[in-house]
Amino acid sequence: MSTTATTCDPLQAGTTVNSLTNASGCEFDCNNSYYFLLPEVTNTITTTSCDPLQVGTTVDTFVAFNTCDSIVTTIVTLAAYDSTGTTATTCDPLAVGSVTDAFTNTSGCE
Repeated sequence: MSTTATTCDPLQAGTTVNSLTNASGCEFDCNNSYYFLLPEVTNTITTTSCDPLQVGTTVDTFVAFNTCDSIVTTIVTLAAYDSTGTTATTCDPLAVGSVTDAFTNTSGCE
């Protein structure tokens, strides 16, 4: 008789042979167990953010469809931002000064 099973634990993978001794003193194999190692599921997500506080790498572990570990690595880098200055002149004393406007660039950052 043999048994086939799967496992997520590399230490459990392999073959187990169970031997017994009969009444005559002879050994015989009564049960062979075969444990096949299931693969872990790994994914890497690379993205950008305008927020410097979100930049970095995180690793999360979940249970995958095959009951083994699913490891998700998220890499967040800082998106580019632009800065442009314009100088103008005026004869109106009420329009003199400095004005700053923020617009969203193609990276989605201000």
